[in-house]
This record gives sequence, structure tokens and C-alpha cells, in this order.
Amino acid sequence: MSLVDMSGLNVQLGGQTVLHHVEFSIDPGEIVTIVGPNGSGKTSLLRAIIGATQPATGRIRQSDGLRIGYVPQKLHIDPTLPMTVRRFLDLPQRVRDEAARDALDEAGAGALTGRQMSGLSGGQFQRVLLARALLSKPELLILDEATQGLDQPGSAAFYQKIAEVRDHLGCAVLMVSHDRDFLDRVATTTIAMEGNGRATVYAGGWSDYRSQRAEAPTSHRRDTDVKPTSAPTPAAAPKPASKPAARKSGLSFTEKHRLDTLPGEIARLEAEIGKLTELLADPDLFTREPVKFRKATEALSERQARLSAAEDEWLVLEEKASA
Repeated sequence: MSLVDMSGLNVQLGGQTVLHHVEFSIDPGEIVTIVGPNGSGKTSLLRAIIGATQPATGRIRQSDGLRIGYVPQKLHIDPTLPMTVRRFLDLPQRVRDEAARDALDEAGAGALTGRQMSGLSGGQFQRVLLARALLSKPELLILDEATQGLDQPGSAAFYQKIAEVRDHLGCAVLMVSHDRDFLDRVATTTIAMEGNGRATVYAGGWSDYRSQRAEAPTSHRRDTDVKPTSAPTPAAAPKPASKPAARKSGLSFTEKHRLDTLPGEIARLEAEIGKLTELLADPDLFTREPVKFRKATEALSERQARLSAAEDEWLVLEEKASA
């Protein structure tokens, strides 16, 4: 029996449709990843599943008593507020010491229990958020771009921990991720947000998704909202021999070059974000060097915006190349 079964889901925000007729299911033990550019409805889809956003129409059915653990994309904690990791796990309700210790150990953060939240690195902070999500012994673990702001080694280590948690607990995982290597290694299903609120479900990871999309864009969907046409599409007329053949990739020379250089640019931005995050993890930096703190904060925001834009551009070009 599926943990989550979604049928004809439509979600509207501010009068605009952000999810349109989305249909898919999540089975026990699956690792389901969601890909797509910013604004395509990824976070709205997760929020609908956890009940934070109500659908306009359609149905989301959960298995009886389904336990969900959720790791948000971002969580701001006032750096001037003294709060240990152990105290953080008691919010919004107290948990037993044994349960807190088990969750931290499962998340690979057992040594952090007495540390101040404001003094954690980006990777340590995410592991604590993961531990908090594991307190309920979830059957479904949901992560919304949980590695945003981490450098490449930090992201790889966090993804590896997610795979280990899934293997140990036997839970299903639903996550937004742009890490192609991780998707290829562990993902059982890929949900591609196609724009205009539509989603297509493909079996397998990133490479499977690309090959299936290139071979037959709709044939590998688990569920689809495409309506049958009343008549077959006429075959395209042959092109005159005098015209040059179209590029197989669908990309111009400039776009192909850009697609080749984007992974390096993304890696550099991730490394810079990791260094800035480590710098800002110093709890005394604000009082000791306020100008340096301000500049580092501004630089971090700027790098994160550039990273998001670069990832979106990469996804769009990858989609175009495989079309």
C-alpha cells in the first residue's frame, strides 16, 4: 500500500495555479527526487503533502497514521539567542533524552548535543535539523533542498547520510535535489516539474529521466494528465537538402558552451558559500568584527542568489539539450 497517493492535485497561491493536475504515489522504501527550476512548484508540492498548503481541488491520501519527518530548506535562529542542540530538539515539545540521543546519533550529530546552535557549521546545522525530523521515527522523510548553502563535500556527506538513514529505518524519502550523482546512485523515481504547475514522473534517477524524456517524453510516466488527441499528429515534412541539419542537442553553440561551463561555476559558488558559512558560524564575529560580519553576510546572500540562478540555468539547458 502506498504511503502517499496524489490524484488530480491543483494548488493555487495568490489566485495563480502553481500545481496543476499532479498525480503520483510514494511507496515504502522509495527515494523520490523532485527536480525543476525555481518557481516551478517544488516547495508547493512538498507543503501540500505535509498539509501546510491546502489544495484547491484533487486529493492527497495518506496511509493510516503516517509519520512524516520534514527538513526545511531554511530555518533562521536568532544568533543572539542562547540555545543548545539538546534544547532545540525540545521545541515545540519536550522529548526524552534517550530519543534525542538516538536521533542525533542516527543523523551523525551525536557529538553536538551540548553545542550552541549559533556555533554550528552549515553541515552540522543540517544534521541537527535531520535529527529533529527523525524524532518521530518517520515512515516518510521529506527534505526541501536541505543542502542549500553547503559546499560540495558537505552536500555529498549529507546525501550519504540520507541514504544510510533510509537503509537503516526503511523509510521512504521525498526530496528536492539538483545533485545528479546522488540522483543516479540512489533515486528510484524522479519527478520533473515541467512548468505551468505540471509534473511528470519517471522511473529511476537523473540519467534515466534524461534518456526516457529523450526517447518518449510521455511513455514512462507513472501518471499523466495528457489527454489523447482526436487525430494523430501528421508527420513532419522532410527538410530541403540545401538547409543544414538541426543540432541534435537543440542547443546553439553558445548555449552548449554555457552548459559545459556551468558545472564548474556551480562548484566554485558552492565552495565560496561553504567558506562564508563557516566564517559566519563564529558566534563572536558579529561583536568582534561587525564590518566583516556585515560584508560576509552580504556576500553569502549574493553567492546564494547566483548559485540558485546558475542551477536554474543549468536545468533549463539540460532540458533543452535532451528535448
